[in-house]
Amino acid sequence: MSGQKKNFKHHEDEMWDRLSQELGGEFVDRKGWRFDKIKIKEGEWTITIDLHSHAGYKSQALFTRIRVPFANEEGLHFKIFRQGMLDTLGAKLGVQDIQIGIEEFDKAFMIQGDDEAKVKELLSDPELRADILTEPKIHLTLRDSGDWLSEEFPDGIDELALEIENEVTDKQRLKKLYDIVARTLHHLCHHDGAYEPQPD
Repeated sequence: MSGQKKNFKHHEDEMWDRLSQELGGEFVDRKGWRFDKIKIKEGEWTITIDLHSHAGYKSQALFTRIRVPFANEEGLHFKIFRQGMLDTLGAKLGVQDIQIGIEEFDKAFMIQGDDEAKVKELLSDPELRADILTEPKIHLTLRDSGDWLSEEFPDGIDELALEIENEVTDKQRLKKLYDIVARTLHHLCHHDGAYEPQPD
């Protein structure tokens, strides 16, 4: 590794370590073996922040990823991403497009889900909508563990995931992205969409 890359890696590790401390989590330094990660306890669940790469159309695409597995007994699935974006994170869910009735948000985002009422209820939170609107390239997905992009979990365990194209290096922005996931998770828990305990 060149000196320039070592310095960048050291700076990046320091930022991730500070972020983990501020969020009350654990920084996992993988010493150059794949990507580092942060694991944070949020109630009974563990939210993971990491980087992830997979093959894009012409190159290897890098994403900043925040995700949490949980027992999704109601089977709700949804996907929210910017209108007009090439959906590099996979095909559409194959379910209906949803308009939530708020013009600014409906113009900005493509929303898909298998329960329109529950998706609208989730996005009735004005703070959650405002945070999502500030992100130019966001994919927020509640996906089945059988999705090719998610890890394998036991039956009934699905994954709430937020993914941003490229590496996010701003600590305050990462904290805001974490808040989007945590707020969404707590909404699902409060409305009996996510059940304890967290899977191992």
